[in-house]
Amino acid sequence: MAQINIQRSHRLEAQQLRDLSEQMAHSLQTRYQLDWYWRGEQLHFERSGAKGVLTAAADSLNITLKLGLFYRPLAAQIQRAIEDKLDEMLSL
Repeated sequence: MAQINIQRSHRLEAQQLRDLSEQMAHSLQTRYQLDWYWRGEQLHFERSGAKGVLTAAADSLNITLKLGLFYRPLAAQIQRAIEDKLDEMLSL
């Protein structure tokens, strides 16, 4: 499995970050047919061939995504798309 790790700093309050995380999850659910759920303060998401966790701290956000064999060749493109979306969302 290929693994993608992305970390970003933020200045959002806890509820703002949670709301933003859910917006992103809804968007991904619609676009990529993935399932997501909260387990404590971690947002877990998965679909066939990919699964990941978004972990939010007071001043940072970390996404870890594991890609199966099918998605491995697309890892760089997937990472870039996630980074671009995160940067866009966190700049609000």
